[in-house]
Amino acid sequence: MSVELPRLPIMSKSVSKPYPTGAFWTNLAIKNGDGPIAVYPYGVKALDIGVQVSYGAFRRSVSSEAIYDIFMYDLQLSAAQSYIGRAIESYDNVSVTMAYKTANNGKFKALLVKSSPFVTLYYENATPVISAGLMKIVSVDAKVMKDSPGTQYIVTLGNYEKWLVYCSETVIFTWKENTLTAAAPIKGVLRVAVLPNQNADAAYNLLMSYAPRYPVGGNVSISYPTPGQAVVTIAYVCAGTGPLLMLALPHQVSLLPSAVVDSPESKKAQAALSPLWCVKGKLKPIVGDSLRLTYSLTNVGWYYTLQDKLTNAQLEEIAKYLFYETKTPTTMVGDIYAFGKQVGRMSRLALIADNLGITDARQQALSNLEQWIIPWLQGMNSEPLVYDKVYGGLVSAQGLTDMVADFGAGWYNDHHFQFGYFVNAIAVLAKLDLPFYEANKAALDTFVRDICNPDATDTDFPFVRHKDLFDGHSWASGIFQQGNGKGQESSSEAVNAYYGAFLFAIATGNTELQRFAQLMLTMEIQATQTYWHMKNDDLYDSVFASMRMVGNIGALDVTASTWFGNDVEFVHGINMMPLSPVTAALFDLSYVQQQFPVLAARAKATPALDPVCSANAQCKAQGLDGACCPTTDGVFLGCCQTGTSTMDEWRAYTLADLANKNAAWDLALSLPNFGPGNSRANVLFWAASRPPPQTNFDLAAVSTANATGRNMTLKSACAVNSACDALGMTGECCPNYDGAYLGCCAKISP
Repeated sequence: MSVELPRLPIMSKSVSKPYPTGAFWTNLAIKNGDGPIAVYPYGVKALDIGVQVSYGAFRRSVSSEAIYDIFMYDLQLSAAQSYIGRAIESYDNVSVTMAYKTANNGKFKALLVKSSPFVTLYYENATPVISAGLMKIVSVDAKVMKDSPGTQYIVTLGNYEKWLVYCSETVIFTWKENTLTAAAPIKGVLRVAVLPNQNADAAYNLLMSYAPRYPVGGNVSISYPTPGQAVVTIAYVCAGTGPLLMLALPHQVSLLPSAVVDSPESKKAQAALSPLWCVKGKLKPIVGDSLRLTYSLTNVGWYYTLQDKLTNAQLEEIAKYLFYETKTPTTMVGDIYAFGKQVGRMSRLALIADNLGITDARQQALSNLEQWIIPWLQGMNSEPLVYDKVYGGLVSAQGLTDMVADFGAGWYNDHHFQFGYFVNAIAVLAKLDLPFYEANKAALDTFVRDICNPDATDTDFPFVRHKDLFDGHSWASGIFQQGNGKGQESSSEAVNAYYGAFLFAIATGNTELQRFAQLMLTMEIQATQTYWHMKNDDLYDSVFASMRMVGNIGALDVTASTWFGNDVEFVHGINMMPLSPVTAALFDLSYVQQQFPVLAARAKATPALDPVCSANAQCKAQGLDGACCPTTDGVFLGCCQTGTSTMDEWRAYTLADLANKNAAWDLALSLPNFGPGNSRANVLFWAASRPPPQTNFDLAAVSTANATGRNMTLKSACAVNSACDALGMTGECCPNYDGAYLGCCAKISP
């Protein structure tokens, strides 16, 4: 069955379906199209009244719980002619163009390209108008540069912000109150760029040497020059003359050729145009028409890699729980996410049984999977899936009428999280029961195409729906307007989605999808380790980085929180699940040794359970008698609860990641609850597969560390406090030489 969700109202008829629901710019098209987007270092809104540009780092708010680059426009760019309408005219993987129509056949376009030091507008038969926001224009300095092809000004606002205004044509602006108005319509470009207060003069001179050449879009290509390597090339489509100046995100710097990063031109630009901040850290100026990012591909197989041979006692424990957990599966539920986690859990049990050669448990797990998934393929489940022809994807019938049903999946929220579990299960079915896969191939392949489509020419599904090839990671939010531009919470579930697609490609012999999905997986891991895993305070202020895990990354903010709560175990746990072989690639030992002290303070000992069934409320309610928690065979039944089940879900993961396999094993045997997407057999096998305990890491010491495991001491230098640095402060700020803490210093939450 197919349906059509409402078409985005601010899309030009020249833009064809399917629309990219995960694109960085969707706020420009959703509802009234009045939400902000991030093009680094700026936040931008495209409104009826004009294009608003915000350098949010000037208003950055930093605390131990969040960093916000507050959107409040600094400059607004528009036309003197009356507004008629606007629409998204074109887009690609790194840019979007918003086209405006004005009276008298005038028009102007906002050429919004990620990581340009300028925001660029092209005018044709329209008169440029520049106005300021809350901080009014206090001075306008017309600059004369020898051999300059256009006109340039420095505009200073009431908070001492300085902006370069460049026009490719000769333009004389009239300054009245808070507005600059050109004398007549033009045909040419208007570009504005913030000038860092520490280096305003040097930045101005540098930017003027690059102002005549500007990007209008970008073409992204992928190549695989050698086995185990992929190259993502972002080739900018440019206009104007001279060399191009762009900005690289932190994760891109190590992927670029050193000859580009360290070229004399780039080094000169880096010295003059600094600091420029975005929520992902400082941006690094790069001179060149393209960014060539080289990735060493992550290679993870189906099974956990055993460091040592399993002992007979370990085999017996794992086998015991394999039989129990495959024969007594959790209760099936109707919503996409919960069902996905359950089939993901059962598919992992099938692989463990296959790995250990326990045929009965493997066949039971496969039988469960096939029995459960068939109704979803036939539309006979309680929430049937339908195909949406506008945005090109699978949505739930309930989601069509209720935007928040299934965590917003009907409006393309979290598809890679939710369907990622399906794809992992489908991969296992294709590997272990190929006839079943082949009999249901068309329906099963649809789940993969929805979240990891490698074909940019596909007219039925968008190209790799959620992935941002510039930022490296995915955006989870679908066609919902968000105040932070775009966002993603569960980095590990995004990794799980591309891992599942990679395994699916191996199982089905699809070599094109295999290397594409492997690249998407590699990119997601590298970006997660850069922006979510806070090993140090290189990107984020030290008091925020002390959390060690980012909960949610937005285009304009980062937070140590989740959509469902701010508890430390929620923030870390949602970015650790599910547990699978790819977890070892995602969480390296050096990071987890810093992560665990933060969690250790919350990992209180699990209360001992009374084994008698009647002493455990859920077991009693089910009418069970005798021993339940555990049974006489040592098995904890699903009805066993301690009242701390949320923390129980994450505790064993972190201990295991510390390579303290013995502690993880013991804890896995004592925890009564592992959540709907995990199992005791899985955690036991994971723990057994870990390397020997590290001799240089004292687990007991960190487990009894301070109450939060976080170092909340502010560093005094202005340069290491991002809000102070963005304002141009130098010397000591937090505190200053008089012992006072300036307003730009981070706030520590109680």
